[in-house]
Amino acid sequence: MVKAQSVMQLEPRQKGHSAVLKAKNSGKVPGVIYGFDGSSTPIQVPMAVLRGAIGLGGEHHPFLVQLQGQTYMAIIRSLERDLFTNLPSHFDLMPIKTDEPLSVSVPIRFRGEAELNSRGLLLHAELHNITLHGRPADLPEHVDLEVGQLKPGETVTVGDLRVPSNVTVQEKPGNTVVHVAHFRVRATADTTD
Repeated sequence: MVKAQSVMQLEPRQKGHSAVLKAKNSGKVPGVIYGFDGSSTPIQVPMAVLRGAIGLGGEHHPFLVQLQGQTYMAIIRSLERDLFTNLPSHFDLMPIKTDEPLSVSVPIRFRGEAELNSRGLLLHAELHNITLHGRPADLPEHVDLEVGQLKPGETVTVGDLRVPSNVTVQEKPGNTVVHVAHFRVRATADTTD
């Protein structure tokens, strides 16, 4: 289950394009944290700190954050990545209350795809993330789907996914997550005379 890790120290920054460039040039990722009242505060975090926090629990888990002496739990609302390096380039944080449910998008991890491929089968994924609703402490960081033993023509739907009993899935149960097909092998004509 999702648990908050160590406290991420947020640094205030100035508004504006030049402040964003200054943050990036000093190895920091600019961002914004929103208040419960809808207000917004420009912030920045060292790249290594943000990457480390994401590495501990993924982009969708709650963080304990501290800004100007106040500590609270927040979740990444959006994360932009650099097109070439895939490193975080900007992020938005949203504070959350630990006792109130929220909806987050979590990744689906496909396990056993190599085994499936070794049998000459191909996995067609139609969903890579699902939206879960529940209390922050009950939300998983990801949902695992075992695909190694699936058969040709078999389909897995949202309703087939295993999620904690106190968490609800927002997508319709009949929505397709994956289906399995044979590899298409291109026939080569015999051109010998």
